[in-house]
Amino acid sequence: MTEDDVYCRTEVARVCAELVRPLPASDTLCDRDMLLWSFLLRAIQTHLYIHSCTPVYCLKNRASCRFYYPWPEQPEQQYDESTQRIALQRRHAPDDQFVVPHNLELAAFSPGTVNVLLFDFVRGADQCRSYACKYCGKPEPWFYMETQTPGEFANAVKRYLQARNIGLCMCHNRIMGYHVVKSTRSTLYLWPQFVVKETDRWARTPEHVENVPAYPDTKYFLNQVQQYFFRNKKLRHLRPGQYFRYFTHRKETVDTVADASGDDAGSSQDGATMVEPETWHRHYDAEVGALAPGEHFHCDGYPGSRQCAVAYRRGNLDLCVPRSGFLEPLGAGREAFYEQRLLLGIPWYCKASPGHRRVDGEITQCWTFTTSVLTVPRRLQSFSMIGRRLEHELTFEQLCLNYENAFSERSCVCCEDRPPADPETGGRREKCATCVHALGWHHCEYEQPDGMHWRKGTLHDGNFDVSSSLWTLARRLVPVHVLKAKLDQYVAEGHIDAANKDTYIETFEQMAGVLRETNV
Repeated sequence: MTEDDVYCRTEVARVCAELVRPLPASDTLCDRDMLLWSFLLRAIQTHLYIHSCTPVYCLKNRASCRFYYPWPEQPEQQYDESTQRIALQRRHAPDDQFVVPHNLELAAFSPGTVNVLLFDFVRGADQCRSYACKYCGKPEPWFYMETQTPGEFANAVKRYLQARNIGLCMCHNRIMGYHVVKSTRSTLYLWPQFVVKETDRWARTPEHVENVPAYPDTKYFLNQVQQYFFRNKKLRHLRPGQYFRYFTHRKETVDTVADASGDDAGSSQDGATMVEPETWHRHYDAEVGALAPGEHFHCDGYPGSRQCAVAYRRGNLDLCVPRSGFLEPLGAGREAFYEQRLLLGIPWYCKASPGHRRVDGEITQCWTFTTSVLTVPRRLQSFSMIGRRLEHELTFEQLCLNYENAFSERSCVCCEDRPPADPETGGRREKCATCVHALGWHHCEYEQPDGMHWRKGTLHDGNFDVSSSLWTLARRLVPVHVLKAKLDQYVAEGHIDAANKDTYIETFEQMAGVLRETNV
């Protein structure tokens, strides 16, 4: 059998087991493109297609590698009677003895690694069929999920919950249909509550109580959002999203980024590190954006607040992406939805540490939150929470509605797709880039730069809150049957008109690629 038999007779692409390397000395000169491609291909090979023998994989319960590595030097490709495999061409043992067989074109353009095992179509056909069946039937690692029911393998519930182990990237891909890549942005999860239940909080250690006697909370540590409430007076105009985009409570974060990108962490004037401000960003703030990276602010609301974390200005190359949980305005979670809206839509701060009140014979913490918005009526400047309950039997939905009505006089017409006409031509203009992404109070590009306007619907937008939640779930590829179940709940609670139910379902099906059959 010659080398080309397996390629010509079976129309198989070339399988390579050698690293790309320069040709022996000759009069032929390689052009620049060929050299660049050679460098890229060799880099891919050395990074992804070099086998490493380990005791937990190919050497498990064996004295030698079960894949026959390291392979000896092989001048030409031929069938090996001892291993009953095709011995691929490996003309330089120091380079090629651990190279995994692959195809160079697939290696260059495939988003994943593709290992190729070549079989002789004459003497290895039965072995090829046996290998393929064995590989496809190989059991996956699995486990039983924990349940409260008794019994082990005979338990029907546990058998139903039997799960297999897969990688996190594959999990994200299968559940959400996303192409997962590594995030290079700092991301911070914001707890979507003003006051956190005691069961979800960390108690202060005796050492911390002794070393920090004036800490705002006498019993528990403050989370990131609670530390935001006690920030410096100069930063009180910032919403949580704005504050955490520009500031961190960990000085080592600023120092690390500064060491990696320069002394000023992204503010130098050379072309490599200069970052233009994103004025259209929903969390953009011109005043904070002008601060130098590394500048810090101590909490100064009252004497005890100085024991809170210090806010350090992030570098322009390390601005944070604040995230919070996705909540739905449905059933018992409706209040949590509007609490999150109120927390993230307006700047809040605390004038003093939480007090205590006796409620039903128990001592309960009482927090008072004040907003720094100047146009808010006096009755809405602050509110209090006793434990997890709002004072005066208010609801977060009603509070959001009250603030929306109070801000309606300053609502932005550009955000409502009614931008002012062009002063020069009198023609209609498109919505400005700032209003496309705006949240709460913002500067519209078509208005005076010193004036701020309100994005209508930031806190409460009526039935549109329900619709937007459903569309968000549909865009996240939630199964259609789950969306239908949620739609039934919204209809039952009166948030969606029953006459519009089929329109929603048809749109969900179209987004999921489901086709309806209609008799005509």
